[in-house]
Amino acid sequence: MTRIEKSLMVAALPILALGVAPGAAMAQSYSGSWSLNITLPPQFTHTGCLTLVDTGTGGQHSGSATLSGQLAGNDGPQTGTFQVANHVLVATFQNGSDTGEVTYSLFIARASNGDLEPGIYEAPGFLSGALTFGARDGC
Repeated sequence: MTRIEKSLMVAALPILALGVAPGAAMAQSYSGSWSLNITLPPQFTHTGCLTLVDTGTGGQHSGSATLSGQLAGNDGPQTGTFQVANHVLVATFQNGSDTGEVTYSLFIARASNGDLEPGIYEAPGFLSGALTFGARDGC
């Protein structure tokens, strides 16, 4: 190997490392379970467990979601879906109302490198509140 080839390889290694690092971060999975708390007005707190199974491909994060605990109600665990786009997690669960209407519960939070940050809980037309997560695999 000539001295010029060696110089090119030494110069290319840091550039290659920069090109690989973002891909590794994008590959981080969102599979896991998080304890969560929702603070609703005036001062009510509801707890539960959000479990995500990341089956997305090609750098996309999406898959099934399960809600269990107090937030799931008397019907037991609820199943739904989730997606992470532009570092925002949206998990959606379909519910039934007392009047037979279909309603949805939405969990919306900032997501980065497989971690979830505080966000909001929304039941459109019904209520919303502050959403916080515990440690990954904490429930």
